[in-house]
Amino acid sequence: MKIKQWMGIALTLICSYGWSQDTDGAGHDNAAALANNPLANMTAFNIQDYYVPKLTNTSSDAYLNTAWLRLAKPFADGRLLLRVSTPLPTVGSPAAGDVVSSTSGLSDINAFIWWWHVSSRCTHMGL
Repeated sequence: MKIKQWMGIALTLICSYGWSQDTDGAGHDNAAALANNPLANMTAFNIQDYYVPKLTNTSSDAYLNTAWLRLAKPFADGRLLLRVSTPLPTVGSPAAGDVVSSTSGLSDINAFIWWWHVSSRCTHMGL
């Protein structure tokens, strides 16, 4: 069980580690602004991991680990934004003896399309 926990934590850290090739910093501010804009005209794939090492009113070996896979893909010159999310949950529960049994699987897939209208440079409206 401990190996699975550490592998999940290591995978989370590796996936969340980012680096930049920009040496003069000129493009850094623009890239940061795009990264913080949920309607930016760029494709993004994110992996998030929620790990709960101890559950209340259960055995000390019970745990939860949910990895979320999220995709954002713009279409029609950025006028339509497709967002798809799905969790990959793992539930670890004690079985007979000192063995921890874990169950994993694909959960519900969420998908929606966001339409937004730009009427001027400073005015945006999304539905």
